[in-house]
Amino acid sequence: MNLQNECELPGRIEPANRHPANHTPCTLRNPIAPKARMTMNLDHNQNQPEFWDGHGCALCETEQFSEAVAAFDRAIALDPSYCKAWNNRGNALCGLKRYAEALDSYDRAVAMQPDYHQAWFNRGLLFAEMQAYGNALENFEQAIALSPDPRYLHAREDIWLKRKLISA
Repeated sequence: MNLQNECELPGRIEPANRHPANHTPCTLRNPIAPKARMTMNLDHNQNQPEFWDGHGCALCETEQFSEAVAAFDRAIALDPSYCKAWNNRGNALCGLKRYAEALDSYDRAVAMQPDYHQAWFNRGLLFAEMQAYGNALENFEQAIALSPDPRYLHAREDIWLKRKLISA
C-alpha cells in the first residue's frame, strides 16, 4: 500500500507513501535526514500545526508510529480542520495496523476537503489492504476524478486484476 501523505519526496505523486507492512508510511519530501529534520523543527513555531505535522512525518520515517500519531494529534488540536494532519495521522495508524482509526482519520480529511485526492487514494489503499476491493475501486475512482495521477490509475488497474483473479 503506497499511502499518500504530505511529507514526500518531489519525485513521487503529491505525495505517495509506502505500505507499513513493507516500509514506513511516511516518506518525507525534505531529503534531510530525519534526526536533522527533527532538530531543525525545534527552530520553528511549536504553536503551528505545520510544525507538529512535519514532526509526525519525521517520526513515521523512523517507524515511531505511536509518537507520530501523538504529533499529528497535537497538530489537529491546534487546527482541527488541518486536513493534511488527518491524512498523515491515518497513515501512521496504518503503520500500527489500527485500520478502523485510520479510516476514521481519512474520512475526516475528505469530509473537510472533498477534493483531497491523496486522502481518497489512501482510503482506497486501506480498503484494498482489507480486501474490500469494491470500496477500494470507488475511492480510487474518486481520487482519479480529482487528479488523474498515473499511480492512482495503476492502483485501480491492480485492484481490477485482483478482482479478476479472485473470480477466476
